[in-house]
Formats: sequence, C-alpha cells, structure tokens
Amino acid sequence: MEDAHTEVDLFTGGKAGVGRQSLFGVSCGATAYSQPPDETWEGTPENTVPYSALTVLHKTPGSDGMVWIALPDNAPMDMTVTANGFHHYNAGATPQKYTPVVTANSVPLDPDIVVDGATNFWVGQNMAFSVSGLPDYVDSVQHWTLPGNYVNESYAYSSVCTSYRKNTDLLTNLSTSCWYVDKVDAGTASIGMNLHFSNGQDVSIAALGKFDMIKPKVSWVGTQPGTIAVDINFERSTSGEPWLHFGFWLPDNPPESQDPGTKCTLDAGGLNGTLFSDLQLITSFSSEFCKANGQTTHLSGSGRDDSGLLAAYTNFYFDDPGAPLPAGYVHVTDTGSFQTFLMFKPADSSSGASIAVPLKFIAWDWSGVADDLSSGWSLTSSSKHVTISDQDTTTFPVWSNIVTQTSGYTTTTDTNCN
Repeated sequence: MEDAHTEVDLFTGGKAGVGRQSLFGVSCGATAYSQPPDETWEGTPENTVPYSALTVLHKTPGSDGMVWIALPDNAPMDMTVTANGFHHYNAGATPQKYTPVVTANSVPLDPDIVVDGATNFWVGQNMAFSVSGLPDYVDSVQHWTLPGNYVNESYAYSSVCTSYRKNTDLLTNLSTSCWYVDKVDAGTASIGMNLHFSNGQDVSIAALGKFDMIKPKVSWVGTQPGTIAVDINFERSTSGEPWLHFGFWLPDNPPESQDPGTKCTLDAGGLNGTLFSDLQLITSFSSEFCKANGQTTHLSGSGRDDSGLLAAYTNFYFDDPGAPLPAGYVHVTDTGSFQTFLMFKPADSSSGASIAVPLKFIAWDWSGVADDLSSGWSLTSSSKHVTISDQDTTTFPVWSNIVTQTSGYTTTTDTNCN
C-alpha cells in the first residue's frame, strides 16, 4: 500500500546539452482505500481518486489523466504521484517520451554538432525548416529564430523587378522556409512552441539544430582593356557611320581577339560556370547630341541593363557602350556609370525553388566627347575608371526601369548644348 511519501524517479534519458529538451506525456491514476474499523484491509472499500486531486511532476493531470510537461534531457526527476486529501491509496504513472527534432530540407539536425547531412547547403537554395517528433495536439503557437543573413519572401519592387526581403511574420508557422544570401558556420535554427492539448493542458517546449551554409569562393575582377575612340571600328556601326565608343566586340571575331571596353572576369574556383550569371545596373547615363544651330537632344536614365552575356562565354561579361555620330550634328557626349553584379543560383531538384543571390559586384564608369571639326569627327576628351572590383555583397540589385539600346531613357530637346 503506497502513500503520499513513496517516491518514484523519472530518468529522462538522452544526451545532456544546452537547450536539449524532451516532451513527456505522463498517464497517472490512483485508487484510495477507506480505513477499516478492525484494521484489516481485506474487503476494504476502494474508490478511484479524481484526476483533479492528483499531482505529479508538480502538475495536476488534465481531464484524461495526462500530464504534459517539457523536461531537460539526462536529468532524474521526482515522478511521485500524490493524491491530495487521501491518506491510503495506490498510485502510479506511466511516462511517454517525445523528442522534437528540427529538420532542414528533411535532414534531422543535432542541437550540439553539425551532422554530415547538414554541411552541404548552398546560398540561394530553398531551405525548408520543420519540426518532427511531436505527439498529437489540438493547436499551437510558435516562433522560429534563424541565424545569419537570409530572405524569406519575394515581392514586387517595381513593375519590372522582383526582389526578396525578410518577413518575420513568416516565422510563426510550424514550418518555415527561406533563402540564405551569406555563409553560416555552425548556425543554430530554433523554434519555441506552446502546444495546447485536448485535455486542456498547455506546455512550452523548444527545439534546435545546427547547420552550415556554403557561399562560393570566387573572384569577379573588372578591367578596362578597351580604348575610347571615334571611328567606324564598332559592331553597331553601319554604312560607314562613325561612333563614339568604348572598346568594341566584333561578332565574327574569336573572344581572345576582342577589345571590349570593360571586361568582368569570373574565376569560379572549380564550380560549374553555368551556376553563375551577370546582372548589370546602369546607375546613371546621359548623352547629348548637338546640331550646328544649337538644337540639342538630351538622353538620360538609369535601370537594369538588358544586355548581359556572361552565360554565352561562361567566365566573363563584357560591355562596350557607345553613341552614334549622325550627319548634321557637331557635338556628341556619352557618359555612364555601372554596377555589374555576379549572381549565383545553385542547382535544385525542386523546379524553381532556388533563387539567384548576389555574390560580388564591380563598379565602373566611362565618358567621351566627340566634335565634328573641320577635318571630321574627333575625340576631344575621355575618361574611364574601375572604382570597385571583386567586392563582396549580399544586397539584391533592384531597379524601376529596364534600359535597352533603343528604350528605357528620358529624352528632352532644347538649345542648351554643353
């Protein structure tokens, strides 16, 4: 015959470690006995003790006799069942252990170490975090905490640009997903949960796990091998029309014989070059076309440059901007500044799940002035610079306009020839 002073220990098992918890469902019950007048127990009346009178692990069971509680791993706990208000009773409890496990892309993570399967995730890869090992429950409230630099929502930056950002509201579901834009070394993903059970009990529990995120180690170097010139040696020159141009790229010539204005060269460090792409922003440009009578056409603008060619040559991007020198004009200027991004999109078995993330960028500019002098068109001034090269970045390029060779700029006409 057990009374309220008989102790029972629960050994929670598992590995000790910071943040390691398991969830226990403890089924308990007790039978009470009346004290007979002659102190003999045979035939003594017995009654089931109401669950509301029981205490185990400092909690009162719910309506089904279950106690739900989160306990640290590898810690002995007193699981004595007490029937409050009863002097003579038998009591017992049966525990069931549930260990919540954080998973990343279906890989179970460990709270203390980075397991083998969690070492080969790449920036840009869709990362789906979830938790397994939970018992049945009615509903829950939860919040994820993810390490490092990531985005988890696409949005329309403009009518012509989709970008990505972090939305903390998306961290409140039992499963969440994101794309990383920078490396993570032994980062910890964790979720705190408050579970509500059908017997009216609530319990708070946390789960966590470690993982690595890989960012490619590459170089993205900008050079300006081309010269700024006024002549017909330019791919867009037709019928002998001269151009003011920065370098040239003649389609029928092999790459090694070309002389582009700006060249951005990729060293992918052994990775497949098709995983990379270029994206160029025209941060500003302006052109001016002046006639002899002073009438002047001004072109200006900014936006995404819709002419990347990295994929065609696998390891470099080139640009050779220029402006035509039409008959009837006497003064032409062309000026531009650019940012050329290197983007990385990992191969993904789920179609469309991965995204292109920025790795590097190069900033460069050029300008040229041509005048129709008595001897014909001549270059009167020029400049070219690479101001930033091989610069790491995690900022997504954004734009409100797309610029092509024939559209995407603002045109005004006046008599202000500079």
